[in-house]
Amino acid sequence: MRADRKIPILKTSAKSNIGHLEAGAGIAGLIKCISMLNYSCGTANVHLLCLNPHLDVAGYPVYFETEPTDFGSNSGLTGVSSFGFGGTNARADVWGHATKGARYSITGPMQTNKSIAY
Repeated sequence: MRADRKIPILKTSAKSNIGHLEAGAGIAGLIKCISMLNYSCGTANVHLLCLNPHLDVAGYPVYFETEPTDFGSNSGLTGVSSFGFGGTNARADVWGHATKGARYSITGPMQTNKSIAY
């Protein structure tokens, strides 16, 4: 991995937003990648509040998103990797041009905790 990157790789996950979809997990990740390119914005890892302090990430050119992040450009490259239960592995890299731009700017936390009675 290149430690001399000027722009870090943004690391996110589709599962933290919608759960694991079994057979549909790969397409969910691909749809998320396309949506991120369309809006030129990376989505947060929903339940990631802080990194484990025992991880040595100094010089590691990856940013683990804890809030939506503007790409700062009108085009980008995203990728999704899927690892199937039966041993099937797949990788897709998608390049795209932002057609919608960022829909909003974030000034504070978006997550709200609500009690649901059932």
